[in-house]
Amino acid sequence: MMRRVLVVGGAGLIGGAIAVHLRSLGHDVTIMGRRAPAKGGLDGIAFMQGSFLDPAINKARLAPFDTLVFAAGNDLRQVPPDDAERNHFHHANTIGVPAFIARAKRAGMACCVYVGTYYPHLVAPEVVAGEPYLRSRLAAEKALLALSDDTFRVCSLNAPFVPGKVDGVSSLPIDALVRFLIAEGDDAWIIPGGSNFISTNAFAEAAAGAIERGEGGAAYLMGDETWTYEHYCNLLLEGMGRGPIRHVRDEPHPVFVDESLYAGRTTQIAYEPDPAMVALLGYTRNETAAVVKAIAPYYEARALAGTPI
Repeated sequence: MMRRVLVVGGAGLIGGAIAVHLRSLGHDVTIMGRRAPAKGGLDGIAFMQGSFLDPAINKARLAPFDTLVFAAGNDLRQVPPDDAERNHFHHANTIGVPAFIARAKRAGMACCVYVGTYYPHLVAPEVVAGEPYLRSRLAAEKALLALSDDTFRVCSLNAPFVPGKVDGVSSLPIDALVRFLIAEGDDAWIIPGGSNFISTNAFAEAAAGAIERGEGGAAYLMGDETWTYEHYCNLLLEGMGRGPIRHVRDEPHPVFVDESLYAGRTTQIAYEPDPAMVALLGYTRNETAAVVKAIAPYYEARALAGTPI
């Protein structure tokens, strides 16, 4: 069944990978974002300019679509310098995201897949309560899942680290890390913690599976392989043909910044994804290491060419 899919945040890495995959499956895909995507892997995909916070993206603009993929929640990168985090995240995430998805429902869409984050589900409740970003993402997810009913099926895919590439698309976390590793050379170092990782390829497969088979009101904890950050760096370095990282230090890191490590700098967030969920969503397991090594030359070339992040 061909669907008319709007991918909000489709000019970013995760949303872009989902858009490319859905197009490869024969769906009619449109990307929505504040800025048109750069030339590259998203060429040929229709683009609608706009922000989910803009009321001009109304019922009439959303009516041509039957399916929504939402991959555009605000994080620390979008907080204006003159705004408090608490106010910004409350307005953008807690209020703005469910309000936009409610407009999609009123416009007659039948399905929504929301790209969430794994942190609110895995760190201590007191951590969530003390972090405006985590509180806003958890509140947004609860509100949008409550919109799910017999006419509008909504589910959430909560993402861990998601490495991958879409030609022409910048990924700040990967671009910045590769540039740090190249610039520091033998002096490069990393923090002792770790996380679960899943490739953009597998995540896009899961999004397609969720469109077809996701359970309304469900929040899925996505994942593939659990690694230390040292192992992740070494996969990138191996892909670039460079030697392994030599130093692990428990101190603030210029790329893995403390403000975004809600579980703590030394914590390894380790879990195995639910096999029933993997089967339901139909995504590939145990490919993430190969993907990380394969994408490393792309980010190395961007770094050496001085391509803006």
